[in-house]
Amino acid sequence: MTRTRTALTIALLAVSLIIVGGLTMVPVSEQPVGQAGTSQIDPEPASDDQDLIDTVLQANANDLTAAKPKLQVAPDTDLTVGGEGVYLPYLEQHAVPVPAAETVTPYIAREPLLPPPDGVVREAQVPILMYHYISELPPDANDIRRGLSIPPAQFEAHLRYLKSNGYHTISLHQLLLHLTRGEPLPEKPIILTFDDGYRDNYDRAFPLLQKYGFSATFFLITNFIDEGRPAYLTWEQVKKLAQAGNEIGAHSRDHPDLRGRDTDFLVWQVLGSKEAIQNGAGITPRFFSYPSGKYDENTIAILASAHYWGAVTVKQGVHQSSGTPFELERIRIDGSYGADELSWVLRYYVQP
Repeated sequence: MTRTRTALTIALLAVSLIIVGGLTMVPVSEQPVGQAGTSQIDPEPASDDQDLIDTVLQANANDLTAAKPKLQVAPDTDLTVGGEGVYLPYLEQHAVPVPAAETVTPYIAREPLLPPPDGVVREAQVPILMYHYISELPPDANDIRRGLSIPPAQFEAHLRYLKSNGYHTISLHQLLLHLTRGEPLPEKPIILTFDDGYRDNYDRAFPLLQKYGFSATFFLITNFIDEGRPAYLTWEQVKKLAQAGNEIGAHSRDHPDLRGRDTDFLVWQVLGSKEAIQNGAGITPRFFSYPSGKYDENTIAILASAHYWGAVTVKQGVHQSSGTPFELERIRIDGSYGADELSWVLRYYVQP
């Protein structure tokens, strides 16, 4: 009888600690986030907000890098903060039921949460520039490569123009906090983004960004980094970019067309690339760039359920809205653009 009572007391105490601590069960692969088995994502202090998060992402026990998992993505629409219901239309609109996982290995973790929107619809004209290669053209460059490549001297001319004309780089995180909470932005805000995660982003773009006091957002194709492809960043370089104040986002695992895909495939690309960045660099990405700008409503649903806060498109424009954080507009910077062309395109899109 004494042993039974002792066991029951221990069980009740464990349950009480879990409830009081407000821990969220987030299943991931069996390998903890970070390298060498050590988490590099510091847990946040317990808060009332985190106690109320009931979304569970269920992962197959196998390592995500080894096989395509079967996961459950719970729509992230029923949130209550501070005892009051919070209406999140961009999550509710895209919530879809999905199949449950067959096997789950839970891992207790806590992730930073997006502050709840205050209910005010906001819009802002914020240019988000889209770059790819910052390098000289190879001898066999085709039309696509020519359009995506900006020589370093030309890129520096862009930065020099932005600096001399009073632009201030911000992050996508800052933009979203402005749209959802009204947090102020600096005068003439602009966001610089780099798709694909090429090695020259670190070797060529990064030193120039530092020279002019700018920051940027780098969207990574994670499989190419995991495979050690020489044309792409390494995880050590990703860490250094982040440590210098740059933002890291996901660009899928291997750059597929995400339209018309089943839930398992989308989770593999969306949640898989997020966890690859967590494992490789100890960073939790909150923003996504659609490969080749191709996505559909189900893609947005999976992104929202996987706790991304927003996504960028290839739709030309600068109009950003709190109602469409997963469809942020960008301006594609063509390889032929010098400082004069950049000046013209900014004047064209940004209306006084």
